[in-house]
Amino acid sequence: MKKLFNTYNFYFLFLGIFLHAQYSVEGTVSGNSLPVRDIQVLLRAEKDSAIVANSFTEKDGKYLFRNVPKGGYILQLLYPNKEKFRNIFVDKNIKQDFTLSSEKESVIEGVVIIAAPKLITRELNKTTINISRSIYKSGDNGYTLMNIVPGVNANIANGIQYRGQQGVSVYVNGKKIRMSGAQLQNYLKSISSVSIEKIEFTSETGSEYEGDEKNAVINIILKKNYNYGLSGYIYENIQQHRYTSFSSGFGLNYKTNKVNYFLGYNNYTGKSYSDNDEIQKYTQSNFSTIQKEKYVESPRYNELKAGIDYEITSRHILTADYTFSVNNIKSTGKTNLEYFRNTRDSLDFINNSKKIRLENHLLNISYKYKIDSLGSKLETGYNYIGYFNNYASNVDSFFYLNDDSQRRAPDFLQIQNPLSIDMHIGYADLYYVFNQNNKLRLGTKFISSLSKNEIDYSQTYQSSDYRYKEDILSFYSSYQSKIGSVSFNIGGRVERTAYHGEDSFSQYQIDADRWNFFPSVFLQKDLGKGNINFSYNRKITRPSFQLLNPFKDIEDTRFINVGNPSLMPFFQNNFKVSYLLKDKYSFEAGFNTTKGMISEVYYLDNLENITYKTYANLNKENEMYWNVFIPVDITKWFKLNIFTSNSYKQVTFDSEKINVFCPYYSLSAKLTLPHKYYLDINYDYKGKSLWNKYFLDSQQSLNFTLRKSFFKDALSLSFDAVDPFRLRKIKINIDENDFTRSIVNRLPTRFYSLGLTYNFNAGKKNTQRESFDNSNAEQQNRLNK
Repeated sequence: MKKLFNTYNFYFLFLGIFLHAQYSVEGTVSGNSLPVRDIQVLLRAEKDSAIVANSFTEKDGKYLFRNVPKGGYILQLLYPNKEKFRNIFVDKNIKQDFTLSSEKESVIEGVVIIAAPKLITRELNKTTINISRSIYKSGDNGYTLMNIVPGVNANIANGIQYRGQQGVSVYVNGKKIRMSGAQLQNYLKSISSVSIEKIEFTSETGSEYEGDEKNAVINIILKKNYNYGLSGYIYENIQQHRYTSFSSGFGLNYKTNKVNYFLGYNNYTGKSYSDNDEIQKYTQSNFSTIQKEKYVESPRYNELKAGIDYEITSRHILTADYTFSVNNIKSTGKTNLEYFRNTRDSLDFINNSKKIRLENHLLNISYKYKIDSLGSKLETGYNYIGYFNNYASNVDSFFYLNDDSQRRAPDFLQIQNPLSIDMHIGYADLYYVFNQNNKLRLGTKFISSLSKNEIDYSQTYQSSDYRYKEDILSFYSSYQSKIGSVSFNIGGRVERTAYHGEDSFSQYQIDADRWNFFPSVFLQKDLGKGNINFSYNRKITRPSFQLLNPFKDIEDTRFINVGNPSLMPFFQNNFKVSYLLKDKYSFEAGFNTTKGMISEVYYLDNLENITYKTYANLNKENEMYWNVFIPVDITKWFKLNIFTSNSYKQVTFDSEKINVFCPYYSLSAKLTLPHKYYLDINYDYKGKSLWNKYFLDSQQSLNFTLRKSFFKDALSLSFDAVDPFRLRKIKINIDENDFTRSIVNRLPTRFYSLGLTYNFNAGKKNTQRESFDNSNAEQQNRLNK
C-alpha cells in the first residue's frame, strides 16, 4: 500500500512539472514619481479575458506574478474610478511598469473585457452562484440565499438540507461555522446579501475532505468588506410557540495594517417541548401498551469566539482562534404508561428530570505560505477539540393497578453519566498551480481522539467505565487538468485507522487496525450553452463515539437504550451525472450503494416487558435518484425556484427486502413588494420514506418570511411565520416479529419569530481576510449521536 501511494503521488508530481513553464511577470506602479501600494493587478488570458491570477502592489509599489506559462496575456491595473491595460506575450521573464494618469482605459483592440458574470457556473466538483451582480445582490441575507442553491432548501422548520434528506455544512470564507439550529440561522441572517460576492456549493467531496465527510458543503464568499478599522454586526431574535425564546449576538472585526482581530458572541435562552404518543402491540398475546410522554427542555446557550490573523509578510499569514461554548440544559419529562389486556389493568407514572452541562472547546492555529501569484499555497496547522458532557438524571417510577392501588413499590433511580472527548489534529496541505489548467494538491492529516465515558446507577443496573482511543492517519492527493473542452480531477485518499475500546467493569475489549482507500474522479465536458459533469467517490461513515459505549442509557425503566462497541463503519460508493443548461437549469441523476449501514434495532424482554433499543450494522442499501432545479422569473417582482428530487431505494435486512419510492418537492418564491419589502414563501413536501429500517410518514411544511431593509441594507428587520397551518407531522411505524410500535411525535414546528440585524463599519480601506481549510466538520459530527 505504501509503495502504491508513493508511486501515485510521484506520477502526479512528475506530470505537473512536465507541463509547467516557469516565467515571471513583475513591475512597479507609481504616481507623481512615487510608488503606490495596495493597487490590484490582474493577469488575464488574452484569448478569453479569463482571470489567471491577481496580485496587490507592496509598499515599494512592486507586484509579482510567478510561474506564468508561455502565452499571450492582458495586464489589468485597477484603482479608484480608473483602469489600465497592457498586452504582453510571455516567453521569458517580463517587466512591465505602470504610471497612474487621469485617463481611463477600458478597451483593448475593440475587446471589452468587463462583463456581468453568469448567475450559476459549474466547475468540476463545485457549483458557484454569483450574487454580487444578480437580482439577489440586495434585500436578501445569507440564510434566504440558501434557497437559490440547486437542491438546497432552507427553512426554519427543517433547517438547511440538500435533497430534503442530507445535512449541509456551512462555511464563510472557507471557515466552518460551528453552529446549528436557531444559532446558525440567526448568524446567516446577519450576513446581508450586499456583502456577499458568491456562494460555492459542493455536493460530492473529493480527496481533500475526510473519508467520512458525507455532508454537502456550502461556502459563502464575502466581498472585501473587512475594513481597515472597525466593522461588525449585531442581531436579536425572539421566537414564540408554546413558549418564548430569545437569541442574540454580535461580531466585531478590527483591521490594522498587519493584524486582523475578531470577536464574536452568541447566546440563546428559551424552552422547547416534545409530545410523544406511542402505541405498542405484542403479537404473541392480547396485550398492548399506550404511552404518552411530555418533555420540556430549557437550554441556556452561550458561545464566545476570539481570534487574530497576523500578516507576517504579504506571503506569510498566521491565524489563531479559540471558541468556547457552554449549554446548560434542564429537562423534565412525564410519562404515562397504560397496560391493556382487553381493558386497562394497570398503569405506570414515570418522572424524568435531567441536568446537563455541555462544554465545547475549539482551538485552531494555522499558517499559510502563498507560494506564487497563481494561487499556489502551503497550509499547515493544529486543531484541538474538547467535548465535555456532564449528565445527571433522576428517574422516579410509580406502579399502580387499575383501582389506583400500588402494584409494587416505587422505583427511584439516580444516574451520573459524565463524558469527555479530546481530539488533537495536525495537518499539512500543499496546493500547487502550474498554470490555469494544471493544479496539484497533496496533503496529510493526523487525528488522535480519546473518549472517556462513565455511567453510575444508584440501583442494580450495570454501571460502566468505557475508554475508547482512536487514531486516524491520512494521506491524499489530487490532480486537475484540462484537455480541449474536457476538464478532469483525479484524486485518492489513504486512511489508516487504529482503535482500542475497553470497558473496565465487564472487561470487554475491542481492537482494530485497518487501511482504507477512497478514490474520487470528476469529469466535465463543456458543451457551449452548458456543461455535463460526472463524479464518483467512495466514502466511509464511522459510528459516533457515544453509540460505541456498551452500557444501558435509561430514559425510563420500560424503554432502555443500549450501545454497541462492536459497531463497524460502513462504506458508500457514489456516482452522479449532472447537466447545467444555459447556466440556469440543473439536471442530475445519481446512484449510491451502501453496505453495513448502522440502524436502530428494537427487541423485547418478555419477562419484564421492557423494550430495548440498540444499534447494528444491518442494512444494505441501493439508491437511484434524479434532481431537477428550475429558476423561473415570472415577473420582475416575482422569482420562483422549483426543485424536485425523486429517489428509489432498495434496502436489505438479512433476507428481507424493502423497496420505497420517495418524492421530494421544494418551491421557494421571492416577492419584491412596494417600498422594498420582500416576502419569501417556502414550501416543501417529502413523501413516505425510511427511518432506519422503519417507515416515516410523509411530511410537508409551508413557511413565510417578511423582510424590510433600511440604510442601504445595513439594518434588516424580518418576521417569520413557520408552519402556521400545522402541516408538518412526524409519524413512525415500527414492525418487529414480537411487537409493532406506532409513534406520533409533536415538536414546536409552528412558531412565529421577529428578528433584527444591524451591520456597521467605520473603516477607510477595504481588504480581504484570509481563508483556511481547517474545518474538521466530520469529526464534529461524531461527537453526538
